Amino acid sequence: MVIQINAWGAQEPQFWPVKDYAHSWRMGADVNTHDTWGNIVRTINQFATYAEFVEPGTFIDLDTIIMGRGNVIATEVATQFSFWCLAKSPIFFSADVSSLSDRFRYILTKPAMLKVHKDPLGKAISLRRRYDGFDVWSGPLANNNMIVLIINYNELPGAFDFQLKHVGIFNATLQDLWNDEIVEVQNGVYSDSVPNHGVNVYKLSNLILMPPISFRYYSAGDVEHASASDRAGIRQVGTSSEKAGNWIGHKGFFEFHNIDGGKKGGLKVLQIAYIAMDNFLEPAISHGDRFGSVKLNNNDEVVLNFPMSGNNNERVYRDYRVDLGGFLPGETNRIKFSNPKGWAPDIVGIGVQKDA
Repeated sequence: MVIQINAWGAQEPQFWPVKDYAHSWRMGADVNTHDTWGNIVRTINQFATYAEFVEPGTFIDLDTIIMGRGNVIATEVATQFSFWCLAKSPIFFSADVSSLSDRFRYILTKPAMLKVHKDPLGKAISLRRRYDGFDVWSGPLANNNMIVLIINYNELPGAFDFQLKHVGIFNATLQDLWNDEIVEVQNGVYSDSVPNHGVNVYKLSNLILMPPISFRYYSAGDVEHASASDRAGIRQVGTSSEKAGNWIGHKGFFEFHNIDGGKKGGLKVLQIAYIAMDNFLEPAISHGDRFGSVKLNNNDEVVLNFPMSGNNNERVYRDYRVDLGGFLPGETNRIKFSNPKGWAPDIVGIGVQKDA
């Protein structure tokens, strides 16, 4: 018997003692509606903020796998199945098994994916990077191994350079799980094509770890380093002492200034803490994301796609990372958040990579 809690995430069951009452809990609305692929994307975006709560005895149910029904193609089903397995979601589907195509049967019974799903460590993947319509997710496996998933949200197949440094690895042995082959990494990068709306999944072993990145954090409430334009503002985050820059968008912007670029400047990892609320019970409203732009000094703006942080205006997503080039040496840098076409997330703070 499997006992599941279904509050669709509305009452924040991640903070309930789920282990005392059930095996898993739902975090959002149903996947199978008029826009099934869009709802798969929405569910993936939702999961970004909940991944940290996954552990044995309290798994997140991402809803059913869409097999042989709905308006999805086999590539999209493979994406959903792969993500659900790596997120450690219960795998349920409802269909006439006798009518499933060989392709759908192959996806649903892929041994390598099911083995990852049953990995005894029971940990889920987390979002590591998002840019140009691609995601990089990774998570730990038993025996000091790692699993990595690359998603292509674009409408066309695309080449993607997977950089091991984005998952904290200097070098490793890579096994392509869908193609059942060991692939060659060159200078810490593996280049491959990812199908449109598709995924590549890699198991990493023989890991050589990089030192963790250290950040200098700047709070939105720090008047020496942060300010809002006259069209934006600063608000308190719930009952905490934290502040967030808000009403960022249209003609309003939020800026951090006197930011330290270290001794040499150049390319650095920017860590963003933000709030972007979404009503997860009304999937037609959005795909669970929000856009915003970040501009470093006088460089070109970089458009970012942020997954929603939760279903209220207090939950903060604290580890959205982007590689940002063009830092100047010393405390001379300015970082501006805006969105000329809509509302950006509320910005709680930023972390700037320190010199090694």
